Parts: sequence; C-alpha cells; structure tokens
Amino acid sequence: MKFITLTDANQETRKYTINVNDIACIETYVNDDGKLFTWIYEKGIDEGTIYVKETEEQILNALERQQTIEQILKNAVR
Repeated sequence: MKFITLTDANQETRKYTINVNDIACIETYVNDDGKLFTWIYEKGIDEGTIYVKETEEQILNALERQQTIEQILKNAVR
C-alpha cells in the first residue's frame, strides 16, 4: 500500500495518513477573500472528506515523489 501524510487545516498538530489508492478526488478553491481551501475525498474516512492544509499541487507532488521512489527501488532490485 502507498500512503502520504497530510495536515489537518483546522488543527495543524493533527495529521492524516492517507492510502493514496483510496483518494477519490482532491478539491481546492480560493474564496472571494483569497483564502485557500483543500478537501480530500476518500472512501476510507468517515463522511468521506477531510479538510487539509496542503494544496492540491502539494498533494500531487507528494504522489509523484512516491511513484519516483518506487520506480527507483524497483530498478535497484533488478
């Protein structure tokens, strides 16, 4: 399984470990006051959503890094 850790947007001391295979959607928007909001929609979380501090771009970068690490490890084993 592949996991990433994200920070709760309302309580930064709270972290979520998310199974990347369960992410259904990442929603980020900026309100009229310029405040950024990001939600993760996942099958494995109560009510299916969490409000996180990271932006969609940061989350996607973390997922790409995870894939790169896995590819490097896979090639090193050969």
